Parts: sequence; structure tokens; C-alpha cells
Amino acid sequence: MKEYLMTLTAVALLGGILGMLSPEGDIKKYVRLAVSLCLVCAMIQPVLSVLSGEMPALDELLGIGEQEETMNYDEIYYQSLLSGGREQAEEAMKQELLKEFSLPYESLEVEAILERKNDGVEVKEIRVTLRDSAIFADPKEVIALVNERLSCPCTVIYD
Repeated sequence: MKEYLMTLTAVALLGGILGMLSPEGDIKKYVRLAVSLCLVCAMIQPVLSVLSGEMPALDELLGIGEQEETMNYDEIYYQSLLSGGREQAEEAMKQELLKEFSLPYESLEVEAILERKNDGVEVKEIRVTLRDSAIFADPKEVIALVNERLSCPCTVIYD
């Protein structure tokens, strides 16, 4: 609907400008006729689209179907909360592990799995991938540190 109104407005404005810029006489009449035909075409375009089957029914033209998709603010909130919370939990746990075991940044990867809990999110599980020099870190100590800090299960993976 928004695009339709913008198209109509643009055609009307362009037509008005062309009408003002055209010279007096017969040419002005032809310009006015052409602009009027363009405006009529722009006005009937949605009707022709619906009749030809290219465009869905009137409820989509009016944006009724879009409201249901965009009005689910709770889902958008939880998805952003999960995304941001996951990134923060992963980075915080990675920093803790790097500091505790004196490891290089590239030798460790942390993946957090979160789930909805009441009005927020909770860390369900942590997966720690050890590579290069980090493979010598004791997995029991890694698991103990994660359990102490986040109170969730931890899986250690060697890469």
C-alpha cells in the first residue's frame, strides 16, 4: 500500500512539474493529456494486478497480512535476547578460560546454547573446542570452571 501511494504521489508531482514547464499552446494540452493517462494507469495498476492473478487479494494490498508478521514483538525480543546473550556468554566464558589456563586467543572456541526461561534466557550448555596448544589443558578443570561460573553442563571438544 505504501508503494502504491508513493507511486501515485510521484506521478502526480512529476505531472505537475511537466505541466508547469511545458510551453503554452497545443503542446501543453498534449502534456496534460499524457500526464493524466499516466496517472490513470498508476491508479488502476493494483486492480489489474489482482485481476491478472499476479498480486494477492485486497487484504495484502491494504497490509493486513503484514501486520500479523510484524506484530510478533515478543518473538523478536526473545530472538535478539538469545542472540546478544549467546555472544556475551561465549565471550565472557572464553576470556575466563584464557585467563585461567594462560592460552592464546585462537586456541580456544566457546559455543553457548541458550534457552528461554520465564521472562529471560538461560545458558543451557557450553561447548568448548580446544585446538593447538590448548589441547594440553585438563578437560576436567575446564568443565569444573564452567560449572562453577555458569552452573551448566560443559562439553570439551578437541579439534
